[in-house]
Formats: sequence, C-alpha cells, structure tokens
Amino acid sequence: MTVERLRTIKNRLEIVSIIKKLCEREVDVTVWQTLEGDEDKTRDIRIGTMFKVNPKEGSFSVRAKDANFSFFNKKLTVYIRGEFESILFKCSGENFGDKFGNFNIPLEMMILEKREFPRVSLSDKKLMKLKSGDKEISLRVLDISCGGACLLISEKSAEFLKKFKKFEAVSINETLDFVKTTGVIVHSQALPGANSERSMRVGIKFSKAQDEYFLRQFT
Repeated sequence: MTVERLRTIKNRLEIVSIIKKLCEREVDVTVWQTLEGDEDKTRDIRIGTMFKVNPKEGSFSVRAKDANFSFFNKKLTVYIRGEFESILFKCSGENFGDKFGNFNIPLEMMILEKREFPRVSLSDKKLMKLKSGDKEISLRVLDISCGGACLLISEKSAEFLKKFKKFEAVSINETLDFVKTTGVIVHSQALPGANSERSMRVGIKFSKAQDEYFLRQFT
C-alpha cells in the first residue's frame, strides 16, 4: 500500500537539491501572491516554468508562460506550487520582469511524498554497518523507513558504489533492534556543491522489510 505523507523540509542542501531537479526537468509551477495581511485574498495567479537555479546566490528563476511577473510586489510573499511534484513553498522575489522572475531559495518546503513505507528523518548521528564480501563500512543514516534508507558517503563514493552494489545490512549503532537483511543501491546523488567522487547520498532498499516496531525507535 502506498503511503502519502506531507513532509516539511528545512535542510538547505535538500531544498537546493529539489529545486535543481525541478529546474533540470523544467517543471511547470503555479505562482501567486496574497494581499498584505490577508492570505484569503489572492492576487492574479501566474503559470511558469522553473528553469535555472544559482545556489551560490541563493536564487532560482521561473519563466512566465501565460503572462509576465511585472506586477508582482517585492514586499509581498510569493507562493509557489508544483502540482506534478506535489510541492508547496513560500519565498521572496528579487526581480520581476516580462519574461521571467527571480526568487530567493526558500527556508523550508512542504512536499507530499508517495512511498511504500513512511520515512523518518534522523537529526542525530546513527551509523548503519554494511558488509559486502570481505569489505565492511559504517555510513551515517540521513533518513530511514521499514523498506530502506538514505545514507551519506563522506569519502571515496565511487569506490563504494563499485564494491557495494549488493550488500548485507548488519546493524544500526550496534544496539538498535534491526533484523539483518540484504539490500541493493537504488539511487545515488552528489551533494550540491560537493565533489561527487567524495560525498554522495545513496538510497538503499532492503530485500526484507523491517517490522513497524523497528521504525518506532526513531519517532
């Protein structure tokens, strides 16, 4: 059964990563502002396409599709929703023109996730031990579900991807209740601004799902 979960993201790197993906795919978004002090009174709505992001300057751009952004007010909050990606966030504008608008990267973002298992983000440092043949490594767990996890590789990521295509997940911090299971890498992504040869996020999938009690340890 697919689980839908509204998740608030406050991690800067994750927000930038999501916006980069939206720009690479040139995802259409709905852009609007509300009258100051009254969020029920919505100004004209515009449809645009996210197409460029500049992490160093902390901004991204949206190309107008149906009409321009010239009427937008820099003093008012801008709301942006991506229906296809099920995201919603608010931000401020830097420059509004006839062809496109520049916006500041938001401090937080809400995203509706559709996952086979609910996921829990971990703020404290927990390590998952993986074994592949005679190789063994412990990686930080960024988030986890009964069906898999997202792990952080802080060095030699290329070597890890080559030697740990299939592995056995042995334990998490030694003491936590965890049933050993085999697993595979399902995706990998370089951290924004980092050398992909060194730092990456890696998504793994367990061949055997953990039970519900396992996830309660992290909530």
